[in-house]
Amino acid sequence: MVFWNPSTVKVDLFASSTQALHLSVTYLISHISFMATFVYGFNIISARRSLWEDLRRWNSSCPWMVLGDFNSMLSSADKHNGAAVSSYEIFDFQDCCFDLGLYDVNFTGCHFSWTNGSVWSKLDRVLINPSWSSL
Repeated sequence: MVFWNPSTVKVDLFASSTQALHLSVTYLISHISFMATFVYGFNIISARRSLWEDLRRWNSSCPWMVLGDFNSMLSSADKHNGAAVSSYEIFDFQDCCFDLGLYDVNFTGCHFSWTNGSVWSKLDRVLINPSWSSL
């Protein structure tokens, strides 16, 4: 679910899939617009592949933010403890981000967004494209 205040923000649904909502967002006061894709990736690597294809299809040259729970890591540094991260686990996500020019926004706080008490992983993130800096 995505919530917004309709008196200050206009949101239009451009596309949706089982793992994502792709929206156009416009601030009504300043008329700044951007694309936003909210993600909840499936837990199984092979099932997530349709997400990467959706993102490639929705690729935008205007400012674009892709955020949510990807249930996937971009590097071995995104996991602490547990079994080592294999290239099979990260390749599809890395490849998609490279193809689309998406990269993590700067953040403060804990690097890891999920834990079971002994293993910590970064599964949630906010990614932007190069056009985002024009905002």
